[in-house]
Amino acid sequence: MKILSSHAHLGLKRDERYNEQGLIQLPNGLFRKGFSAHPEGEFDPQPNNHDSEIILGFDGRHYKTFRSYIGLDFEDVAKELGSVIFEVYTRPDEISEWTLKYNSGLFQWTDKPRMICVDIKNACQIKLRTTDGGDDMRGDTAVWASPVVE
Repeated sequence: MKILSSHAHLGLKRDERYNEQGLIQLPNGLFRKGFSAHPEGEFDPQPNNHDSEIILGFDGRHYKTFRSYIGLDFEDVAKELGSVIFEVYTRPDEISEWTLKYNSGLFQWTDKPRMICVDIKNACQIKLRTTDGGDDMRGDTAVWASPVVE
């Protein structure tokens, strides 16, 4: 997987925690690989784009499944306010519209991390998106831990 673009408050973190140095941390363990992304919330200069996005490409390879643990950063200082929605989109080529393949529903700081498995057949790109859960962005450090395509 190659990162084609990303959009997140203070930038995307790859293979490290969002606010500090070190491994990605979720309540069920530490992870060496993954993405930490924080929705922009009210700080986003684009009024209708308060979400974080990561667009990944496959360099012409074809995969069937995207798997990842999803959760909120265990050590976020405002974690008790955290709530996000995780979404996965695909598209068959670079000009087609995105198709929603997964929506977590409201994911709150009390929810345990979960493994997701998403069908990505015929996709040349996937978009990993997190919203601020409809409230504000405090505590919303979203984690995609150990992401894999197969």
